Amino acid sequence: MMDYRIIAANAEIGQIQVTYSDSGTDIATYAIDVPVVDGAFLTGDALVAEIQMRAPVFLVERKAAVAVATGFDEIQALVPTLAPTPASVAISETQTYLGNEKRNVDIVPNTQVL
Repeated sequence: MMDYRIIAANAEIGQIQVTYSDSGTDIATYAIDVPVVDGAFLTGDALVAEIQMRAPVFLVERKAAVAVATGFDEIQALVPTLAPTPASVAISETQTYLGNEKRNVDIVPNTQVL
């Protein structure tokens, strides 16, 4: 059985948010539409069984398999290296407009890290 805790519930849509953990470390949070049986939401042991049935045990198994796997460096080599983007560009330029001097300095380009 995987550890879990219900972190939110929405009666309007009959949904709960469940965070699953392994050895005290949170590994996934899922929304679960609580089943309705004979006009009533599952509760008690039936709800616990539903939550456990949806537990992402495959993530724990995957993490263990990845920890000992080799060869990922070959996969990473396929990822293109992007040219670095300058953090800022200093401009020494003076503009005069109607007798007022304005100096533009330290223009930072809009960059995104992917």
